[in-house]
Amino acid sequence: MHRAGEDVKNALLKPTEQAHAELQTAFDFFNRELFASELPQCLITMNRKPRVRGYFSPNRFIRTDAETTHEIAMNPAAFATRRLVDVLSTLVHEMVHMQMFVAGKDARRNYHNKAWADAMEAVGLVPSNTSAPGGKKTGERVSHYIRSGGPFEKAAEVLIETGFTITWLDRYPITSHTDAGADGAMGAELMQRSALRLNEDPDEPEPTGLEDDGRPATAAPGSTPAAVSAPGQDHGAKMGGDEHGRPDLTATVQNPQGAAQRGLPGETKRGEKKPEPLIHLPMADGKGSTQVNTGKQKFTCPNCRLNAWAKPSARLICGTCECEMEPRGTDHVGAEPVS
Repeated sequence: MHRAGEDVKNALLKPTEQAHAELQTAFDFFNRELFASELPQCLITMNRKPRVRGYFSPNRFIRTDAETTHEIAMNPAAFATRRLVDVLSTLVHEMVHMQMFVAGKDARRNYHNKAWADAMEAVGLVPSNTSAPGGKKTGERVSHYIRSGGPFEKAAEVLIETGFTITWLDRYPITSHTDAGADGAMGAELMQRSALRLNEDPDEPEPTGLEDDGRPATAAPGSTPAAVSAPGQDHGAKMGGDEHGRPDLTATVQNPQGAAQRGLPGETKRGEKKPEPLIHLPMADGKGSTQVNTGKQKFTCPNCRLNAWAKPSARLICGTCECEMEPRGTDHVGAEPVS
């Protein structure tokens, strides 16, 4: 017969509760210390979206009573190769995005504007598209670095001195040139014992990539097909933007007589008013396609605008311009890229 206290103790050791309780503790601490407790509560998730360390998505979740809440997602694959203070800075990065949204100062999707940059500096995080001094402070691909002696660094030191930690680390972490050789990385000891494997996610599918008309992404117009350039996993690439294209959710639904018909639930007869849906389903991009998205990411050459699709963690090179293609399509207001 277990005592109630022992049951509570064991419950706290469950991996799911332990991992999320740690993130919630950090959120509450920084909300109090850096944001005067003005940020609303949100749903903190762990999501291995490629090319980002974290992101903020407004009103992402909804209850049955139609109450919505924002999401802050943290990428656990970006924990082990970084210091604890750096991971916490990603959380605060996304909290600033939430602050901008709540204040009505958020920019267009995935853009980091001047209001956001100023708010970042106010909490002691300096925006930079290179994660180092001298980088651009606004734009689509903007990370940050920690200002020495700033409010965030001082607050984080207090939190860490209490014994706060992140217990569970992804065994297949991603890394980049800004993480490589970082002193005090949370998974440093595990890496020395070969318990972690960098950039080798066993769940990733084989890379594919085709341009609009069926040519591989590396093929110049009029050339013969060539292999798509998708070298390895992430391996220190500058990674901005976010995760996926827009799926076609046009569904086959049953009418009252049981016959299948095309269309979305809630369609009405001519002249009838459509009810406003509580949950908005993204549609395909106006071309009438009924193919369901297979989880591939759209990439676009920043110069010639060539498009290609591949697994989200792929790195594609435009064969015409010989430059790295950029990911396109996001559901999120702000994301910190892996740089």
